[in-house]
Amino acid sequence: MAREEAPASGIHGSSRSLSADEDRVSPLWPPCLIVIKNSEAAAFVYKTRWKKVIAMVKGIQNKQESMTAPFILLLMVSTSKWLFEDTLNSSWLELLAYIVCLALFLVASKGIRLYKTSRIWLLFIINLLFNILIHRFSPNIYGRALMTSIIVFSAVLTNVKRLDCDRVFRFIYRIGVFHAILVLLHFLLQSRWNAMAFGIYRAETYKYAVAYFRNNNYFGIIPSPHIVAGVIAFALSYRVIQNISNDRRRKREWIVPILLLGTLFLTGKRGVITCIIIAIFFAMMIKMASKKQWLKIGFFILLFAAVIDLFIYLVMRYPNNVLFARFYLFVNGFFSGNISLGDRERIYADAIELWKKNVFFGIGWRQFNRLTVSTLGYSLAHEVNCDYIQWLCEMGVLGLILNLIPMFVSLYRVIYVCRTKMNLMDQAKKKLQYYMLAQFKYLSFCMPGLKFRFTTTCFSICISLR
Repeated sequence: MAREEAPASGIHGSSRSLSADEDRVSPLWPPCLIVIKNSEAAAFVYKTRWKKVIAMVKGIQNKQESMTAPFILLLMVSTSKWLFEDTLNSSWLELLAYIVCLALFLVASKGIRLYKTSRIWLLFIINLLFNILIHRFSPNIYGRALMTSIIVFSAVLTNVKRLDCDRVFRFIYRIGVFHAILVLLHFLLQSRWNAMAFGIYRAETYKYAVAYFRNNNYFGIIPSPHIVAGVIAFALSYRVIQNISNDRRRKREWIVPILLLGTLFLTGKRGVITCIIIAIFFAMMIKMASKKQWLKIGFFILLFAAVIDLFIYLVMRYPNNVLFARFYLFVNGFFSGNISLGDRERIYADAIELWKKNVFFGIGWRQFNRLTVSTLGYSLAHEVNCDYIQWLCEMGVLGLILNLIPMFVSLYRVIYVCRTKMNLMDQAKKKLQYYMLAQFKYLSFCMPGLKFRFTTTCFSICISLR
């Protein structure tokens, strides 16, 4: 007797034959077996994906320039303060971005590796953490301290041998050019630009933006002209170093530096402009002194003096020009014997008075800004606009000394390297000169109050120690 054909199974009567395993198991499995089978499948997928993640991480670690991408990302986050704080008003989102950057640094560096010559910068982090522990602060201050510590610690972790410095410098340069274009558009469009850009700021930031604009400061989209000026100054210094180090010098290569300098004047930040000039002057002097080019030094000093005289003449000749208006007040006061720093004199005096209340430990990190309105009676919150005085006021004598030690150790180290390693290749010379210029720039920027958070400063300082 012939075997009876099995009934059709499946949807629409499909007649697929069952495998041996399927034939042995009833379609009515107990729920526990279903869960076990699904769990095993999920575990297999999880293990497979985790192996891919591990392989990707190892690929990043083994890459010759594994530090480049994390560092560029850190640069992007540190120059986007206006987006996180002034537009989105989300400090937690900014903190999360810094934590992601630190995680990428740790992945790229195969864990925590503190380089011997960079450990000096741990003093800055220890000093900051000690200060916030002995004072009572709001959670927001702890978040700010964590962000600053992440920036410095990431720079300490940076391995220059696994970093494409040229690519990083080019990125810094492009950021500066980008903001220079925005400053120029702000100057050309003015009210139309304000109507378009100021609408994205939160209410408190809007007040600052309007106040800066009425004071003839043009800043593009970042409502902090000193930060914009600092970014443009770094781009300008990089371009100047490139042109000076280039054996085949062409006149058209100086067009971009001149345009960058013009937009730097439009920001109206006299202190930053003065500092970049001082930085370039000292960098060139050390460069020529290392080669014992005494005649060139004499010629350079005469040329520098001539340029300063020409600038003073233009300032006095065109006092109402938008490029020179803010400089006229200072230059005219200097020659008339009536130098006035305006509101800064009051700010400096108030900072010193607050410091006297706690000479050794200060009033607490970032507390001067909070007290300017609540205690000192200012209409808007202010920083001290001089990092040295602000460190003294907020962190006391102890904090000021601990912050200055890594700065001056870095400065000594980079000058020593530049003086003794001038027999390196041309590309290495460019990097060394840029590091040296950055040291002078940062030390002088502390006077007008450029924020320490700008990562390129930490980058140049920490790498110069290697």
